[in-house]
Amino acid sequence: LDWARALTADDGTVHAVHVLVDGEPTVDHPDDVLVVRSPDVATGIAHLAEQVDADVVVVGHHPRSRFGPRIVGHVTARLLDESPRPVVVVPEHEPAPADAPVVVGVSIDGSTHAALRWGMALARDTGRGLSLVHAIDTRSLFRPDGLLDLVAWHLDSSVVAVWREEDIAELAEDIRRQTGGPSDYEIDVRRDRVGHRLVEAGHGAGVLVIGRRDPVFDAEQAMAPYLHHALTHAPCPVALIPASWTT
Repeated sequence: LDWARALTADDGTVHAVHVLVDGEPTVDHPDDVLVVRSPDVATGIAHLAEQVDADVVVVGHHPRSRFGPRIVGHVTARLLDESPRPVVVVPEHEPAPADAPVVVGVSIDGSTHAALRWGMALARDTGRGLSLVHAIDTRSLFRPDGLLDLVAWHLDSSVVAVWREEDIAELAEDIRRQTGGPSDYEIDVRRDRVGHRLVEAGHGAGVLVIGRRDPVFDAEQAMAPYLHHALTHAPCPVALIPASWTT
């Protein structure tokens, strides 16, 4: 609640929600808390988010789970996997300063575009700094579509970082022109494991923004390693943005 209030503009609204597991989704309005009745909690939250056209769904971090390898609770797992809206998971840490930067984890696939739009819009609307981080995980060079990068890596490993930074800068400028986002931002490309780099970049950040790749969970209900690591260890709120989201 504290994080949501700090994020919300003066003319915005924070909806505090409590879900009663009881029948078909309905919404009551006693005092300042919305009471939603629903067959399950995740469905109730998603139902209300649609009703109020929420910009984001905010949940607290629930590190213990009865559901196998998941490191978030069942409700949060459902929202992360199914919500068509951005979901922010807020850990129990001391909040970052009000001017703490927005950090966006940038990949080289389509899941980045919506995350970049969301992160740029947030930095613009809150006046915060913006940092775009990318990790060159050498394991990705051995994929079928990474042959050129693999050859370049063996000839001169630094050239891959240059190519990635150029690609990110081009994408960021294109999205900045579309969204009116801030023109002053940093791009940081390093050789590292993706999850480790995201957590490292989250230190001192106001929020760590990650594009959602579908599905979030595999057939064994295990979370993608980079996201698992970020949610387990990030010292700041983590925002997961669906690829289809438009601000």
